[in-house]
Amino acid sequence: MTRFHQPLRAVARFACIAALLCCCGFVPREKHAGQTQANELEGVYVVGTLYKRGHNVVVVWENGVPKQLTDKKGYALAEAVSVCGGDVYVVGNVYDADRRHSKATVWKNGVPQVLETGEAASSRATAMVVSNGDVYVVGTVLQTRFKPRAALWKNGVLTWLTDENTPAEAKAVAVSDADVYVAGLVYGDTTMATLWKNGVPQSLPDGEDGSVDAIAVSDGTVYVTGTAFRDGTGTSAMLWCNGMPTDLGNEWYPDGINVDGANVHNECFPDGISVDGADVYITGWFLKYDYDKGADGHAVLWKAGEFRELSLLPGISYFFGPVMIVSDGHVYAAGQMDWRTAMVWKDGKTIPLSRPAGLTRYVPQFFDIFVK
Repeated sequence: MTRFHQPLRAVARFACIAALLCCCGFVPREKHAGQTQANELEGVYVVGTLYKRGHNVVVVWENGVPKQLTDKKGYALAEAVSVCGGDVYVVGNVYDADRRHSKATVWKNGVPQVLETGEAASSRATAMVVSNGDVYVVGTVLQTRFKPRAALWKNGVLTWLTDENTPAEAKAVAVSDADVYVAGLVYGDTTMATLWKNGVPQSLPDGEDGSVDAIAVSDGTVYVTGTAFRDGTGTSAMLWCNGMPTDLGNEWYPDGINVDGANVHNECFPDGISVDGADVYITGWFLKYDYDKGADGHAVLWKAGEFRELSLLPGISYFFGPVMIVSDGHVYAAGQMDWRTAMVWKDGKTIPLSRPAGLTRYVPQFFDIFVK
């Protein structure tokens, strides 16, 4: 069953997200007190949602400065941010009063544009990329209650990736030269991870009953990350390189320690991928279910197939991971220090994010980070 009818992944996150601190294990950890320098977040763009008592406000932080995109009367969720030249693009979804229907929306420099959906009443955007001034958005259009249809918008113009009889979701998008790559899921007897190149679908091997979460293209190589279901052991992180699968595993450490017995069930959920030179980074979160001891969650980072645990504040047992990106050898992450303290970590250094006026008591949740 598709997750389209859920009030999106963020609603679940708001219910169970806990305080977290994420700084990568392969860089020095530092504590910094007092004022931060004004230029530390120059060129860094973070998009998220501030939540309080049943309504959400979409906010984008540009160079560390918050800009509010929606008011406190409605319900909206952000999904992605991108920058081209002097223009800042945010994609997300705006809900009606009863939250039964949403409209995929792009904000360009704060001005919203609802994406066309034909006669369908509800749409959901999930990812965006801006290339050579063209804005590509992917998502799902709900034609009937049980028939989501994968969609691609280029500069607001809709192109279908599947026919009306094939339930599917588009989850991630990348553009390289004249080629447009979309990763997503096609539903049938099983859920199949799928890559579309210029609209032509290709099933990804070992992608049954899993998910697809992010895509990147570098030097002609197409990287897709997601998950595969492993009967009896949980969800395993996957990387497809030009369609060839690599199982990154779901063990707590590469040698498998702490994975002990039938009472342990592990879940790995990649949610981002960055290519920085010859290095491929995958970020996400890991959840270990021990039916005797409870759940234990951590942010995780894979680099060239290695599994690394990201540090976490003590006492946290369950959360959804922060958003991260690697650029020019620097690791950036956006997340929470506590329920109301929004942060960016650059190579492990904490940099607080301020709030728009009147929103200081709202709970932040982040969805994307972009470095110009």
